[in-house]
Order: sequence, then C-alpha cells, then structure tokens
Amino acid sequence: MLDRQKVVSAIHGQEKTVREKLLICLTNLGQGGHSVAEIRDQAKQLGVKQVQKINISLELTRSNGNAFRTSNGWEVLPKRREEIVNQLGLVNAKPTSVAAESLRGILAKVRSTDAKAFLTEAVSCCEGGLYRAAVVLSWVGAIHVLQTAALAKNSTAAALNDEATRRFANRSSGWRVVSKPEELGAQLKEGDFLEILQSIGFIDSSVKKHLKIALDLRNSCGHPNSFQLAEHTVHSHVEVLMLNVFLKHV
Repeated sequence: MLDRQKVVSAIHGQEKTVREKLLICLTNLGQGGHSVAEIRDQAKQLGVKQVQKINISLELTRSNGNAFRTSNGWEVLPKRREEIVNQLGLVNAKPTSVAAESLRGILAKVRSTDAKAFLTEAVSCCEGGLYRAAVVLSWVGAIHVLQTAALAKNSTAAALNDEATRRFANRSSGWRVVSKPEELGAQLKEGDFLEILQSIGFIDSSVKKHLKIALDLRNSCGHPNSFQLAEHTVHSHVEVLMLNVFLKHV
C-alpha cells in the first residue's frame, strides 16, 4: 500500500486524467491481478469523482500499455508501477520481502472478490509489519469462508447440524439448527467447529491439525500479552490459510 496522504494529494491536488487516477488506485491495491470491482471500490475510497459512471476496463485498455489484463485481473506495468511507488512512497520504507511477494503470488489465484479483498488487507498488514493484525484478519476471513462453505450444500449442512446436535445434546440450550454463518458462529466455538468439520469429512485430520495451530496463533495475537512473532511465522500462518481454505473453498 502507498502512503495514503500522498495518494490523496496526488489524486486531488494535481491535474490528473481519469486513467492516471485509476493507475494510482490499481497500484495502491498491491501487486497481482485485481478485478474491476476492487478497482472501483478503491477509487471510491480515495474519492475519485463519478467512479460509478467510469468504464474502468476501457480506460485501462487505453492507458498506452501502462495496465494489462490477465486471467487474475488488471495489473500495472511493472515499470509504471515502480514510477508511481517512487513518486508517492510506501507506507513502510522496507522493501517488500520475499515472503510477502510469495503471498501476493498465491493471492492472485483467489477467485472470490470478497475473500481476495480481505486477504489483500491481511497481506498488506504483513508487508507493513503489522503482524498481529495480519494473523487475526486472515483467520477471521478463513473461518467465515469455512462456515459459508460448510453450509452451502444441503447435505453438508445437514451432517453438520446432526453432528452438533449429537455432541451438544446434554448442553442446557441444546443445539438450534443453523443455516447461516453468523448463526453457526453464535453457537459453536471455532475449535469445536474444526472438530466437527473433520468428523463429517469436510476436512481431513492433517488440515484440521494445521488449522488448530492457526487458531492458537490467532488467539495469542488477538489479546494484549507479551507474545512476540516475526514475519516468517506470519507468512506461514497466512500461507496455510490461503492454500487450505481460501483456494479450496471460495
């Protein structure tokens, strides 16, 4: 991510064409392909006027080769991206690490616009040294994806509800049949949710093992304490979630 104040100043404080503004917005989203919806949302956040009426694909197509479209979405030509980054400056002066670049490469393969936007923010936190935030954001997104996927098919949803009913038969409130992710989250702790997913065959034991490790790390990062972590731990955490949740279930 670029320095927001400089981005806003560049878009609103100087004479720039719509195409130039879109290139800045696309650069600000980070490396990898981005959908028109993502670019439009970014432009709205940065105050680009009449963005709803702009044909973004047409404008980028006519950008003299400064932007190009792949199967993963729109990207800025590396040379032009470098020029914009040098002009506006990064939030963190450190060069992008090999680990973060690896995550960007996986991120480009995520199909869901919503999941991709969530993960992009998590990776940006990783790049900016906001490691606890990266861990928490990526986990929250992953658990929502799993909840949504588990309830998407009637057969899987029925198996989940049956197993939860059996497990919590002795609980005072019993188990209320769920059909929405928020209902599931309200009744079931995340650790128990992972156990049930394995028991109904939605995930296997090895995936559950690593997701439990990810949950433990999220819990360590989600509360004030003396726990310390560094980039490679965060990279491993986000990579596990990308490969085993986001790329499989969205």
